[in-house]
Amino acid sequence: MNFARIAFLSFLIFSTLFANVAFADEDTGAEASTSLEDTGAEAPTSLETALQGFCTMLYSIVGTLAFIMVVFSSIIFSAGQFFGAETRARMSVWANSMLIGAITGILMVILVPWFLGMLIGVTFCAGNCTFISSGSCPS
Repeated sequence: MNFARIAFLSFLIFSTLFANVAFADEDTGAEASTSLEDTGAEAPTSLETALQGFCTMLYSIVGTLAFIMVVFSSIIFSAGQFFGAETRARMSVWANSMLIGAITGILMVILVPWFLGMLIGVTFCAGNCTFISSGSCPS
């Protein structure tokens, strides 16, 4: 695959994932505000709820996928050493691509929630996947 095809596929995947955030249901925030009026707590908006769901999904999936990709990368690389030069080169490229994909996934887990929090002007708390408007994260 060339770089343009990989970039297009990455854009397609990210736009699909962020469509959940862009088209979040507005009614969720209104229902939450009516149930929290008595406590005085600030009700989460539907955008915050969608971002928390996205963050939880990232934390639950990417670590496992990155581990599997690193293991398969090492298996493919070592299996390629038993074949001829052309097959060995192809399998080495596949192994490198899987390793780079695993590293990219880990970086996404670290940077995407922080970046999204920065875009909407809130602080991201990594411990519980919440976004708070001011102050420091609860322990």
